Amino acid sequence: MLQMCKKKVTLFVVVITHNLYYFAVNSNCMNTINEQLFEPIPHVKVPDKKYKRVEFLPEVCEKLSRMTNQSVCVVDYSKRNFFYVSPHPLFLCGYTPQEVKEMGYSFFEKVLSPKDLQMVLELNKCAWELFHTLVPAERTNACFAYDVCLHHKNGLQFLVNRKLSPAFLTEQGDVWLAISTVTLSSKKTSGNVVFTQNDISEYYSYDFAKKKIVEYKFQKLTKREREIYALLIRGFDTKEIAQTLQTSTLTVQSHCKNIRKLLKASSIASAVTMYYNSKF
Repeated sequence: MLQMCKKKVTLFVVVITHNLYYFAVNSNCMNTINEQLFEPIPHVKVPDKKYKRVEFLPEVCEKLSRMTNQSVCVVDYSKRNFFYVSPHPLFLCGYTPQEVKEMGYSFFEKVLSPKDLQMVLELNKCAWELFHTLVPAERTNACFAYDVCLHHKNGLQFLVNRKLSPAFLTEQGDVWLAISTVTLSSKKTSGNVVFTQNDISEYYSYDFAKKKIVEYKFQKLTKREREIYALLIRGFDTKEIAQTLQTSTLTVQSHCKNIRKLLKASSIASAVTMYYNSKF
């Protein structure tokens, strides 16, 4: 009888211990994503009185979101949450702006696959390491962009391009507020990392095999290639461009191929987007 009681007590303790362990592990995982995404940035506390300087920011960002038809968020690296989330539905994935603000960066656990989430954690760490190699005066000119697949509440999946750029720094030069935009991507897969700085003749990409950021310098487009770009933006096709520039369609096609090669773009559409967004 005594042995049976001991077994029951032991079993009870094991079950309780397992449940507590399961709860602790899951609680830790919930906090880890938020902590890991903010970890590479020095945690500098900004006094509440300084937030009066940026009271205008939500209104400006909301107008920007409506005018450009893209999702806009402001990330607060002092309070380590979202300072503002626009009502544009693309980034929200079926959630409300308030729900996203309350979840913070844990929101990414709900809308990203485990593989993409790991990629974002990896890229985030490397991007901020590169960011901190810049002198403070250059940091607000930096922009980090990548493609990722979002999972909507209704089951739909879509590839988006997310850009992040510091907007306000602390007196020590650390990031306080950063503006993030989300638009539909012209690519086919996640990744496609671009880190640009003030020097628009070069950018950094990410080597997933070597797990490090690598520099890539663009060659300048020729005058003729820029002319072709301008016509492509206006909706001209190859034949119309050839007629306008008084050259052959084969010559235009050759220039388009070279443009794609120089910019390492998968298509003319993505090359045009890349060229004008980055102002190469």
